[in-house]
Amino acid sequence: MEGYQTFDAIGAVVVGGVIIVSVNIRYRQKTYIEKKDLILKAGWLAGLALFLIYMGLILSGALVTPFLIPTFPEPNSSPDWRPKPWAPMAIYS
Repeated sequence: MEGYQTFDAIGAVVVGGVIIVSVNIRYRQKTYIEKKDLILKAGWLAGLALFLIYMGLILSGALVTPFLIPTFPEPNSSPDWRPKPWAPMAIYS
């Protein structure tokens, strides 16, 4: 699995193990089903948090990227050439 090489999958396995051990130590009196439900809720909460974080990073990248890509005049263009707000993607065409 290539992904973004952030080790989220490996980190999730390690943190998942820590959560399981912590739930078993803290909630000894609870049944297996109650522990399983608690761990499942923790997993959904962590997944939602990661989803929101990555969507925020994607959105901020999409909003900021047009301002970071330099705009260059076309060859043989007029001297009064000025960059236009919609021009940043023209360098890729």
